[in-house]
Amino acid sequence: MSGLSIADLIYGPGPDYAAPLSGQGQIADRWVQDSQGVSVFSHNEISLTDNTVLTVGLRYNDEQRDARANLAAFTNTCNSTLTRAAANFPATIAFFLNPANTQLVDLVGLSCIGAVNPLTNGDYAGSRREGEWSGTLSIRHHFSDDLMVYGGVSRGYKSGGFNLDRAGFAATPIGPAPGVASFSLSQLEFNQEFTDNYEVGLRSTILNGTTFINVTGFHQHLSDYQQNSFNGINFDVANVPEVVSQGVEFEISSRPIDNLDLRFGVTYLDAYYDTTVNFSAPTPDPSGANTVVAGQALQLQPPWRVSAGVSYEHVIADNLRALFYLDARWDSEVASQTPGRPASGSTDMAAITILNGRIAVGAPSGGWQFEFWGRNLADESSFAGFSAPLQPGTYLANVTEPRTFGVTLRVRH
Repeated sequence: MSGLSIADLIYGPGPDYAAPLSGQGQIADRWVQDSQGVSVFSHNEISLTDNTVLTVGLRYNDEQRDARANLAAFTNTCNSTLTRAAANFPATIAFFLNPANTQLVDLVGLSCIGAVNPLTNGDYAGSRREGEWSGTLSIRHHFSDDLMVYGGVSRGYKSGGFNLDRAGFAATPIGPAPGVASFSLSQLEFNQEFTDNYEVGLRSTILNGTTFINVTGFHQHLSDYQQNSFNGINFDVANVPEVVSQGVEFEISSRPIDNLDLRFGVTYLDAYYDTTVNFSAPTPDPSGANTVVAGQALQLQPPWRVSAGVSYEHVIADNLRALFYLDARWDSEVASQTPGRPASGSTDMAAITILNGRIAVGAPSGGWQFEFWGRNLADESSFAGFSAPLQPGTYLANVTEPRTFGVTLRVRH
């Protein structure tokens, strides 16, 4: 590199950068995780009357997770960055902590991205143990053979763990994050998640038993919600202290005549973060790119979903039957990326309708079946956008599957 480089602007003039050589980069990236769990539970149904049933369930989980890692990485380019930083350390730290220099910091950071930064090389070991209670309490009442209502409360539990990726260490390209003395697997941990769920609903049969109607209302409060986000390089799980998910579901299914099945459903979902979290803490996040905000909708949780399906079976002969099936699903617009969602919403997934179909012939007993199927028959297109790694303001996208056809042969012994 000749002349004044960007590194010179940050660290001051210094030796030229050394080019990476073959065989450098991520040399060792070995992870081992062992889990052992024991649970004890009881699930009981108590008939209070002939038509009223109380359900009580209780569960205790004890889980131990042990993780080990052997990490080794090296590149000449990153070594040059670290050498310059060490030679000008006070000025380097001041520059990296100045929010006005974010883009230059990101550019220099390309030489020492987490996967090849030798600062986190070494052997690591860590463990975590959890002992948690969960359970359910509900009551249902049958007004008749055709109408049942219920209500209940339950607590669910999802165990914590480790992000098995060195990018999760509290590291900057030039050293530990402010306030961090050294690296450890504790920086890769995420906590257990709890869900307190409140639910009411009814189940009904009408039209002489040919049609079933289900209506459910729910409110879920999630504590330490395990937010799984793709940052352009890897998936990372981090906890959000409070999340709310609430809504209503309506389903109807019917068999108006023999061999014809119809179904229809509508779901309204209001799912949002109830706390603001900066996942870059303790380092600054002036752009807000790594922050979720209270009131912001959860990713990939469409507020509205409408689905419908129809299937018809026809016996062609004693040893042959035909099946015709069609289903459709409409999802409203939804955020595909949080954190990192631009204020313009340019990475959001547009509303989309997906139509699928299948025609099959086979044995009435189900011993064999040949299917010709198609997915996304209308060839609708949408995308899930996300921030490009180390390229502020640039976004990439995963596009929905295009119209696809295929054949399948199923044989059951």
